Amino acid sequence: MKKDFIRPIALLFALLFTLTLLFACAEPKPVGTDTLPPSEEETAELVHADLPEMDFEGYTFSVYHWSLNGEGADFNDFYAEELIGEPIGDAVYARNKHLEEQYNFTVDYAQDEYNVIRANVSTANRSGDDPYDLVLVRLADVPTNVLEGDFLDFNSDIPYVDLDKPYWDQSLRYEMSFMDHLFLVDSSLCNEDTQETVAILFNKQTASDRQMPDFYEAVRNREWTIDRLYEIVTAWEGDINGDGNMTANDDVFAMNSNDFAILSLFNSCGGTFVTKDDFDYPEFTFPTEENYEITEVVRDIMTNPNYANSDTIAGGCDPIGMFRDNRSLLFSYSIKSTVRLRGEEGIDFGIIPHPLYDEFQEEYVSYVSKHAMGMLSVLRSERDPDKVGFILEALSAGSYYDLKNAYYDVTLKTKMSRDDESQDMLDLIFSRRRIDFTDVFDFSLFGNAYLRQLSATPGKGIVTIYASYENQIEQKMEEFYSTVERMDAE
Repeated sequence: MKKDFIRPIALLFALLFTLTLLFACAEPKPVGTDTLPPSEEETAELVHADLPEMDFEGYTFSVYHWSLNGEGADFNDFYAEELIGEPIGDAVYARNKHLEEQYNFTVDYAQDEYNVIRANVSTANRSGDDPYDLVLVRLADVPTNVLEGDFLDFNSDIPYVDLDKPYWDQSLRYEMSFMDHLFLVDSSLCNEDTQETVAILFNKQTASDRQMPDFYEAVRNREWTIDRLYEIVTAWEGDINGDGNMTANDDVFAMNSNDFAILSLFNSCGGTFVTKDDFDYPEFTFPTEENYEITEVVRDIMTNPNYANSDTIAGGCDPIGMFRDNRSLLFSYSIKSTVRLRGEEGIDFGIIPHPLYDEFQEEYVSYVSKHAMGMLSVLRSERDPDKVGFILEALSAGSYYDLKNAYYDVTLKTKMSRDDESQDMLDLIFSRRRIDFTDVFDFSLFGNAYLRQLSATPGKGIVTIYASYENQIEQKMEEFYSTVERMDAE
């Protein structure tokens, strides 16, 4: 995937890609696993929480959730007043009713604007109040609360929570831990991480018109790589009006997205800003030959005239509308974008993961955006962490089957996707996901600022751009270590 190798043979890749898919006789390599819980027929014992009998004597378990302009996540995974015939709401209602009767508690739900909830969390801790049992601050805003010590540590402070159970997300557990601390977790109780997982949609009509090879087959055979995407974008011919320029409202693009596709592609190829040592210390390890190569080819893709980036294209564009109107073959966006496309007549699309670095990469990796999701947290001022941990474990286990199936299986697979292959791809997309540690804690704004510079200054050297941040990054990392060590000492 070296850039100096890719450019001279872009057309050859096109031919090889097609021939490989048509004539390959080897058995496709298995990829991914089904992330839905196994059926009762497949396992002798259903997954359950190992909890004792308990009577909470009518305790109100309060959930406090971020919102943006008065709107929270697309679906309320925590509270439903009644059965209304909608799969997710009904699953939430049934889960709560069953557990409330079993353990004698009730669930209450409130939300506030993302900036208000962040401030209220800090205020509650300073005053020693514990008005909320479970808090979800928007992930893009939560680092301040984490590093101010506003939350309890799931590794040590919250009894009854069994993080090794399958209803706790193990990938995101690893991504969000540092220095043996875990202040933010994700479980089957909350589907926001699912909605904010980023995938690639392909327009079946455009793919057919352009006689594109089978994307599903490429994914299954591990031939869906960053080189293949590069070849598609660079070989594309979409200047429909023939004026020599690619115009958002007039022409057809190979791919479109917003700027955050840079992080999606970087992560899917195994790119890393931070790795953790044996002691769970995050170390900034971006400057490697492999990361530079990944970054360079991602920039070459996203700055190509055949790629429409809504954050940089002249005049801007609506990426969802562009894909809906058959003006792009590929579309990189969060899974929730399919909600808008689901009801559109005539929109026939498939869903695939972002590409591998090369065919030797172990697994497809899907990036999770921080901008419209929260993770589960418990205030440091909580006076009864045993009670909170017990109820949180019960709610998470109680969501593992019906709620996850309602969102994942019924809503995503049946309503949003259009074919059986898309259903298989969703299993693969969710089998390995990443919340980029640097994207969340954003040392010196490197993750966003650096990558945005890549799309804005295609002629500027990658190593040169990184060098302008290096001293700031080292300083911010040291401040991060010192802050955590100070938290430990308090």
